[in-house]
Amino acid sequence: MIKAYKGFNKDLTCTMGHGRFQYKENEWLEEQEANCVRDGFHCCYNPLDCLSYYRDFSKSIYYVVNADGDIHEDGSDTKIACTRIKLVKKLSMEEFVAHALLYMSDHPYLETNSMVKNESAYGRARDGFWIVRGKNPRCTAPTGTVVGMAQEAADSKEIVAMTVYKVDGKRYLQNVAYLVNGEEAVS
Repeated sequence: MIKAYKGFNKDLTCTMGHGRFQYKENEWLEEQEANCVRDGFHCCYNPLDCLSYYRDFSKSIYYVVNADGDIHEDGSDTKIACTRIKLVKKLSMEEFVAHALLYMSDHPYLETNSMVKNESAYGRARDGFWIVRGKNPRCTAPTGTVVGMAQEAADSKEIVAMTVYKVDGKRYLQNVAYLVNGEEAVS
């Protein structure tokens, strides 16, 4: 059994090779075959790769899933297909970002997803969140934005510190640059 991530339409449906499929929470679902191109239940090891298929948080929901049975990988990203799947936990945006950071921390040398900004991010995020990774990451964002930061070691890509916060207008102010330790960045 493998822990993975899956995006859905808000009504827990997805498009599959046979058309639209209705998923159910906390119930094992089964298919006959698994092939990333045509069959099986698709999910991703990296939660950020789900955004290639279900991009918009206002129209989609994301779950931690258990993938089991026959597993097929195609190598284009972390997408897999499996013959058995179970939806385990629906993720809030903050949880989704935290899981993405944990994935990066567990796999620091894998190619970084294109959603991750290098060293800094500022302004309005298209998807309502920023993820920034680097030696000294910083982020400036408007109120309501979820920010995830991963700081790398000085001499490697290993992650040594992470944070997730929401620009709330109280503790974290809009249009103020913050560092991974929660302190204001000094220009």
